[in-house]
Amino acid sequence: MATFSYIPDPPDRGTDFEPLLDELVAIFHLDPTPLTSWPNGETANQYSRCEKKRWAVGKAASQDLATTREHAPLVLRATVHDQCRSGIRQLVDPLISALGYRPLQEALIDYVETGNDAEKIGATMAMYPAGPGMRYLNWEKRILTPESIALRDSLADLRDRYRAVCLHAFVTSKAPETRHALSLGFTLDPTAYPPELLQELDQARRVAEANPDSYERLLQTLGREQPDHATPGPAVPPDTGA
Repeated sequence: MATFSYIPDPPDRGTDFEPLLDELVAIFHLDPTPLTSWPNGETANQYSRCEKKRWAVGKAASQDLATTREHAPLVLRATVHDQCRSGIRQLVDPLISALGYRPLQEALIDYVETGNDAEKIGATMAMYPAGPGMRYLNWEKRILTPESIALRDSLADLRDRYRAVCLHAFVTSKAPETRHALSLGFTLDPTAYPPELLQELDQARRVAEANPDSYERLLQTLGREQPDHATPGPAVPPDTGA
């Protein structure tokens, strides 16, 4: 099994992220004072302010799904401008609860397809936690429960669409940071695509082969289909209790 290096967060995105969080802080009637300063009264830096605000908004959004649903476009927009690959789940989880997997994934795919570079990057960051965790009857043999199989299969068309839009956006993008993010969302295995996408796939392969240090992960998918990034999400081991 290939060993992949750590995926870094994108460069600072707080300038676009924080105003969106501020709108949500107001919508959920949160006290902004503790979210902008340290306990000693000093003003927190922008990155820390965004982390504190996202955590507070995510908690409020999880507790008030009606408001989350009403303002889902704004929550989603904040999500695709997030600055942290792991912290983004704090906004993704309430969106799953409010909208469901399919509407959320469809919206994220739309951002990959039509968004600007910052939104494309954020959408790829959000797609993994936007997938359902898979439960297993047998963890060692990776045998899924029937419920997990049904849920995975119900989202199969979105996995195909996500793979295709990431491929197209990768080929058409000129921004290295955007291309790196998109490269995590598709495979170079030709068996994963219909014939009409093979020309774009060849273009993507040539880009990756010309920059092997940047696209090590992508090149390792040559000849074998990469695990889906849209769904399923993180694996959930079987329950061991009585």
